[in-house]
Amino acid sequence: MTVLLVSSYVFLKYAAYHFTRLLESRNKAERESMKPERFLIVISAAMLVLLAFAPMALAAEGDTGTTGDGFAWRELPDSEIEITGYTGTGGNITIPDTINSLPVTSIGVDAFFSKTNITGVVIPGSVASIGNTAFRWCTQLINVTLNEGLLTIGDGAFMETAITGIEIPSSVTSISRHAFRNCSSLEDVLLNEGLLTIGYLAFYDTAVTSIEIPRSVSYIGEYAFSENSN
Repeated sequence: MTVLLVSSYVFLKYAAYHFTRLLESRNKAERESMKPERFLIVISAAMLVLLAFAPMALAAEGDTGTTGDGFAWRELPDSEIEITGYTGTGGNITIPDTINSLPVTSIGVDAFFSKTNITGVVIPGSVASIGNTAFRWCTQLINVTLNEGLLTIGDGAFMETAITGIEIPSSVTSISRHAFRNCSSLEDVLLNEGLLTIGYLAFYDTAVTSIEIPRSVSYIGEYAFSENSN
């Protein structure tokens, strides 16, 4: 589809160039030799191709929709799916690992922001990134299951939730700033080898009493574990 559109565009540019030359020509013989009617046909054909196939190409890249259980999504250019919102009934939810036979690889910014009807979430191993503030202010969110395959947890991703414990898979390399900030019920945190960075204020103001930092960690941001209630 993309090749067809590009070809049509080049075809149209070629025809327009020569037709402009025709209009600007002062030489009657040159005008006659260029046969304007042929260029008009070329331009019309190219425009028809563009009109016919452009909507199909747009639909093929960037499709959006909502699943039957309320997960809003969009298709990314590399034929992957990002979860962008949620309108379901809540409770304990499981994010699908595929939609329309395409892998769900990311949870977008603010996708579940302030969804106070969610009490638990299972995030499949197909998801590589959790966007900034994706679950922030999900004040009833207690249980979160992350799976191997996840790489990054975005800024404030679980900030101000009711999580009581979390295990970070060994595939995760980065916990961004504020990721679990103000999770006042968070007591148990298990970090695994493979983690590289823990961001600024990442676990600020939680109930964590002790934590083992993996040897793989090379950076811990300021106040990452400050103001813990215990």
